[in-house]
Amino acid sequence: MSSAARFVFSLILFLTSAALAPTLLHCLKTGLWVETDAEVIGVEIREYGKTRSFTRYLVDVRYQYAVNGEKKIGSSYDSFGRLGEGYSVRQDEASTLAEAYKVGTRLKAYYNPNKTSDAVLSPGVSGYRWTPVVFFVAMLLTLIATVWPYTKRRTDA
Repeated sequence: MSSAARFVFSLILFLTSAALAPTLLHCLKTGLWVETDAEVIGVEIREYGKTRSFTRYLVDVRYQYAVNGEKKIGSSYDSFGRLGEGYSVRQDEASTLAEAYKVGTRLKAYYNPNKTSDAVLSPGVSGYRWTPVVFFVAMLLTLIATVWPYTKRRTDA
């Protein structure tokens, strides 16, 4: 593959991964949100998608929390959404998740102090959610490694 083709390929991959930047920044910001007590008020397992080989499930957890005495209802597990979104969850896994969030369970929620209706149960970025960050950094390094020889040649001349 020619240097120009590598550069174009790296640039495309970098721009693709850069499109994830706003979501990743939002995830990181949730780590700074205000912690508050919450209580699970509803949980539901529903079919999320079906393929020939498996069925994906989503666990909808609704919880109630208060901000300055005003009751709010949340349903986001993390910045990416509900339990099960973004990856395959088998029915047994969905049942296990739902069991952990029984109605009446007390837990911590984290709300946005600038928009108190935004809340999550799991702030920040954790687990497999780091994959886009790693991909972004790898593509940035690939782009730099591809461009670096060109800058070196120009300064040597």
